[in-house]
Amino acid sequence: MSFYCENCRRVFDSEQCPVCGSADVRTAEPADPCFLTEQGYVQASILADILTQQGIPYMTRMRSIKGCATIMMGNRLFYVACRDLEAAQNVVNELFYTLEEDAENSQPVEGMLREDAEVFTPEEIDCLEVPENISPEDLAMFSKKLKATLKEMKLQERLCRERMDLLRDMIDETDFLLEDMQ
Repeated sequence: MSFYCENCRRVFDSEQCPVCGSADVRTAEPADPCFLTEQGYVQASILADILTQQGIPYMTRMRSIKGCATIMMGNRLFYVACRDLEAAQNVVNELFYTLEEDAENSQPVEGMLREDAEVFTPEEIDCLEVPENISPEDLAMFSKKLKATLKEMKLQERLCRERMDLLRDMIDETDFLLEDMQ
């Protein structure tokens, strides 16, 4: 049986919340909003896009930087309905990796994007040619990798446009604040 803490919005198996220690818990219901993850601005943008593509509804809450309430680049907390929690956790696990998966690195790497060997590197793209005398299976794999690379580049382009819009907004906001200070 899964329990739900309304304070932390988390699902767990014990009769006491492992996060806040509250014993005021109840049985989890399918529509309960459950904490999924906290991600930085860039990772949150990518995760939001993937959850939308997967048809998983979500809510976010921004964690602002103290003293900078107007800055929109703080971390985002993601919440999904309890019924969608497992599917959403699978998306997070596929998209991001942790220190345990990167034993060579001594720093925590939660929230970093996985390297994806299924897409071409920028250097490979510069030298791409359709291979000659290739088997149908290998040609199908080549085509799949081309399509995956294009999809990844479109996502990066979209994120770049969003970042440019954000920077324009931040420039306008700082200019406005500077004018107010003078």
